[in-house]
Amino acid sequence: MVAQNAESLRLVDTCDLDAPVPVPRNVPWFPEDVDAWSVRWVILHVVGSWPATPPRRHHPRNHRRRNDVRAHRGPEIGNLSRG
Repeated sequence: MVAQNAESLRLVDTCDLDAPVPVPRNVPWFPEDVDAWSVRWVILHVVGSWPATPPRRHHPRNHRRRNDVRAHRGPEIGNLSRG
């Protein structure tokens, strides 16, 4: 990941951020009144659409443990709520 980040930063430092990126035609989700975006706009748009952290992947065992804890504590919580 560090090497990819370094390469991305190197590309951003060396490219022409004002170079035009043509907008694809006949694609319904792209605007028809824009001929091109700048490289700068594309980079900021892509970076802004990524989550700050990757989605977490939970091991199925963690779900079992969580459910075991809930099953164990369930009656106690139920008794407390009944007063």
